[in-house]
Amino acid sequence: MCFIRISADLPARHRLVLTAARTLLSLRHPFLVVRFARRLGYAPNPAAPTRHDESMLWRKIGDHNPLFVTLTDKLAAKACPQSPNGFGGSKTRPISGDGIAA
Repeated sequence: MCFIRISADLPARHRLVLTAARTLLSLRHPFLVVRFARRLGYAPNPAAPTRHDESMLWRKIGDHNPLFVTLTDKLAAKACPQSPNGFGGSKTRPISGDGIAA
């Protein structure tokens, strides 16, 4: 399961680091990695994601941005732009029918 295919144009030191990172992430979060492999049919590479599904797995494992949690919740994401500050603290402005901010 920890076998990864890494392109040969990387130096040996980089391949070693990526292999160690993938092994560490797979051992630290075995439930997520096994569930990913069962559902999608291939072992993920969270250390160097190349596909969208692997990127989402990396975000679950390594990205601890609180906005990501809010945006993955459907109801919270719909309510977020309607809040007084909107995303990133900027106020949202209503848009008229022709697409120009009123």
